Amino acid sequence: MRPKLVELTNEKLELSERIEGLEKQLRARDSTIEGLEVSSEQLRQEKEEIDRNLKNLEATLSKEQSSRQETFSELQEAYSNLQAELDATRQELQNLQSSKAALVRTTAEQKEELFRVTAASQAKDEQLLSLQRELEERTEAQAEDQDFLEHARTELENLRREV
Repeated sequence: MRPKLVELTNEKLELSERIEGLEKQLRARDSTIEGLEVSSEQLRQEKEEIDRNLKNLEATLSKEQSSRQETFSELQEAYSNLQAELDATRQELQNLQSSKAALVRTTAEQKEELFRVTAASQAKDEQLLSLQRELEERTEAQAEDQDFLEHARTELENLRREV
């Protein structure tokens, strides 16, 4: 009986060791499951945080795209306005250049006319001066002739009185 008892005790011991091993494995499994559940919860929270951040980033990106689109539209409008202004300025410049060329021609013509008129005026001034000198000479000659005649009349009257 003893050997049976020893055998049963050995089996009990083996079973106890096996039970302890299984319980250890069960605790390890439970611990692993608990760790995995904690990790799973952390990952779920991280995923939620990432999802919120992603939504915020998408909203920000959408706002930036909208802002960029508005800015692009404004830039296109400003470019169109500047292009129209540039075209108008070019046209105005062309008109001014044409006007300048016409003014240069007119100025040249007026200068030529001024030179002709000045030359004619100088010629007339010289002619007038010559005529004034001639008039003065004739006036002086006439005055001398008048004096001579007056003197001659006076002498003639004196001679008539004497006679």
